[in-house]
Amino acid sequence: MRFLFSIQRASAGFMKALETEPHLRIECVAGFLVVALGLFLHLSLLEWIVVFLLVGWVISLELLNSVFERVLDIFKPRLHSAVGEVKDLLSAMVLWSAFISTVIGFLIFFPKLLIFFVEHFIRIG
Repeated sequence: MRFLFSIQRASAGFMKALETEPHLRIECVAGFLVVALGLFLHLSLLEWIVVFLLVGWVISLELLNSVFERVLDIFKPRLHSAVGEVKDLLSAMVLWSAFISTVIGFLIFFPKLLIFFVEHFIRIG
């Protein structure tokens, strides 16, 4: 019963984050689009593992960023002038993970998309 309560609280927290964090909503939509594209292009098991790890990684870091920003908002600069700097570093963490995930996603999807377009839209002979 305690486990179900934990899942309920975690789900409520995630829904609250979706309501209040626009970047999280964007990342979730991007994740769903990537999964849809993966279904369309018939990713291999290893490619699926990489895709889900990357989507989960970016969303997890966005949630972590949101948690730290809310905690830091309690203190504001009145306790230390580095609060803004810490928030910038947290945002950079999410941005960097999204960038690297995009590069890896490109490496997975581009060859498959290229083959698809060549097979379906380029007439040879």
